[in-house]
Amino acid sequence: MKFHTILIAVIALLPFSCKKVTRETISPAKTKESTTPISSSVTICSGNIWQYDGPFYGDHKALNILDVVDARPIIYNNKAYVFDADKDLIRIFDGTDWSHKQSQIPFDNPVGMGFTLGNMGYLVPAFKNDVWQYNFSNNTWSKKADFPGPVREGESSGVFTIGNKGYIAGGAEGGSSFGNFFSDTWEYDQAQNKWTKKAAFSFFGQTDVVGFSIGNKGYLVNGHLSWGNIDIYSNNLQEYDPVTNSWTLKADFPGASRAGSAVFVIDGSAYVGGGNGDPSAGELRRYTDYYKYTVRTNSWEKIPNIPLSGEDCITYYGFSINSKGYFVYRYYDVINNPGKYMYRYLPLHCGTLPVSN
Repeated sequence: MKFHTILIAVIALLPFSCKKVTRETISPAKTKESTTPISSSVTICSGNIWQYDGPFYGDHKALNILDVVDARPIIYNNKAYVFDADKDLIRIFDGTDWSHKQSQIPFDNPVGMGFTLGNMGYLVPAFKNDVWQYNFSNNTWSKKADFPGPVREGESSGVFTIGNKGYIAGGAEGGSSFGNFFSDTWEYDQAQNKWTKKAAFSFFGQTDVVGFSIGNKGYLVNGHLSWGNIDIYSNNLQEYDPVTNSWTLKADFPGASRAGSAVFVIDGSAYVGGGNGDPSAGELRRYTDYYKYTVRTNSWEKIPNIPLSGEDCITYYGFSINSKGYFVYRYYDVINNPGKYMYRYLPLHCGTLPVSN
């Protein structure tokens, strides 16, 4: 396990665009007097920018922005679903607008862990072992096999899916004392409604890890553990192969070691950033830098920072829909800035246009 000293990097956000002009070689048979147009092309790039996207959890004209629910969203059919168990309400974001519908949510605690397999959502309430299946098609619920690992805090574990199986790894035991951090990995088989313990991802337990999947592999990045008054933060990226049931260290996350990052996946690349780190000054350092991970080359590259002050921003999570990424955060000054908010990330896209001279 490799951990690094916490550093903070603040890089100014700049919208990115580029333009490159290329010309085909003129045939030697043509002379200066030739009037034949010279074929050209222009490559135009746009994106690689963040845009403020307003409040999270719904249109404030229709939904009370003060009703902030600490529940991890799950994604289905390019929509983000947030389950408000207190109000038996499901809030749905489609990338443009928020809507909501009533549902007889069968648990009281906020969603701590959740994932989607096919047209079913699987939700584990925070500080519970209950597992509930939600049918997106008919808005119904079914009780499934209990999560067999120790009860853990909400949002402290890494979650990802591979094929028709869901995975939960790491986390911290809710309300527990020194030492109760986990490095376990649990696989849920949808077809058999069965949980199986898999290879541990670390010798030391870690909490506030974040998970994602690309292709037929799962990944965990960042996280932290505590020994008494000592907090240790990680910049590890680890890859899980379900065929060999093994974890492999990949290229280290290039930013400062941290926990509680926000991740989203667009077009087979993962984007990781935000989170918090070394509390050496008495308060956690909060980050707004972001990085893109490419599986094919096992490499990272810097993208623009979220245009927020790190000291003002508390990271919650990230998700992607419609080929856009979303970063969900809360202001540290919750009295004057209640609720949660979002920034939308537009990835870099380039296209070539033909032109004639």
